[in-house]
Amino acid sequence: MLVGAGNADLEDPTAGTVIDADNGGVLEPMLSLSTTFLPRLTGALSFSWRLTFAFEALGGLESRKLRGPSLDVALVLGPF
Repeated sequence: MLVGAGNADLEDPTAGTVIDADNGGVLEPMLSLSTTFLPRLTGALSFSWRLTFAFEALGGLESRKLRGPSLDVALVLGPF
């Protein structure tokens, strides 16, 4: 479970400058599965759903537009 705060910047793509920014809360529950393939090689798969609140910036950037799923796939090399 990830609990914390985040920052969203709204950038003008033609000028490359930030035109608005806002801070808000983030809550992201996650499910992870891993398996060892070899003594120093592990595979991992994670699924999470990001929930955000209190974001509101110019251009219609709102918390509900920052919410959604995430899927991560990883190979871990080493004894850790």
